[in-house]
This record gives sequence, structure tokens and C-alpha cells, in this order.
Amino acid sequence: MERGNDYHRKPFSDGPGGLRIIDPVGRLLTINDVVEEVRLSRAMIYRSMNARDNPFPKPIKFGKASRWSFVEVVEWKKRAVAMRENLA
Repeated sequence: MERGNDYHRKPFSDGPGGLRIIDPVGRLLTINDVVEEVRLSRAMIYRSMNARDNPFPKPIKFGKASRWSFVEVVEWKKRAVAMRENLA
């Protein structure tokens, strides 16, 4: 699935008067977006939410819809790499 240039946009936007507004959540991802981003199955993503070390971020619920924070998913990936480096 190909995304436009905004897929990996920075977690801030231009506010009134040219001020930079920090968006601590970033883009909200569907489960399909998350699967594509981390290259894990849906089942593995849901199982990873209960992991003791580096649990996967839990979704934000909107009724029955679930969305994940892009920023939290990226932070999870960074922690996974850091944990791997610490084990080496």
C-alpha cells in the first residue's frame, strides 16, 4: 500500500501566526497501517500488547474503531532496537 508524502510527516503542524504546534500523537493508524509499519501479523501485535518487556502500545478507542498513535508505534520500534543493542 503506497502512501503519499504525509505518511511519515513530522509530529508538528503550523498553527496560527506561523507558530509550530507539537502533535504528541501524530497520525492515527488503523490496524492495517500498523501491520504495514511494523511488519508483524495482527495477532502478534495484539499479543505484544501484553509483553513484559517493551509492550506494544494499546490502541485509542473510538466506539468500535481502534487507532494507534504513529508516534507511539515509532517509539516502540526505537525501544525494540535499543533493547537488541543492549543484549549484544
